[in-house]
Amino acid sequence: MPPRNQQQALVIDGSSLLHFYPRAESNVFQYSIYLLTEHIIPLFNDYSRIDIIFDSSKSQDVKTFIKRHDAKSSTQTKYDKILRNYLLPTGKAYQIFVVSNRSRLAAAIVEC
Repeated sequence: MPPRNQQQALVIDGSSLLHFYPRAESNVFQYSIYLLTEHIIPLFNDYSRIDIIFDSSKSQDVKTFIKRHDAKSSTQTKYDKILRNYLLPTGKAYQIFVVSNRSRLAAAIVEC
C-alpha cells in the first residue's frame, strides 16, 4: 500500500454491497444508511476517493450468458421500481429478492 500522504482511490462493485444483509425491519432508506455508515465511510480512513459502480437495469439482459443471470423463471416478484420506504426481507428471502431485483434495489439505494 502506498504511503498515507498519497491519495488513493478504491473502486467497489456495488453489487457486492448487496451481499450485506439488511437489519430486520429495515426499509431501503435505512439499509442505504447502514451500508454507508458501516461499510463505506470507514474505508475513507485508507482511501481519499471511493467510487461505487452498480449495474444498470439493462445489465441482466446483456449478461444472460452468465449463469447468475440465467433467464430461468423465478417465483420471486420482479419490481419495476423499489421505493425507499419498501420493507426489505431478511435471510434467505432477502437473497431470493436480490437475485430477481438486483438492479432495481441498486437504483433505489443510489437514489437514497
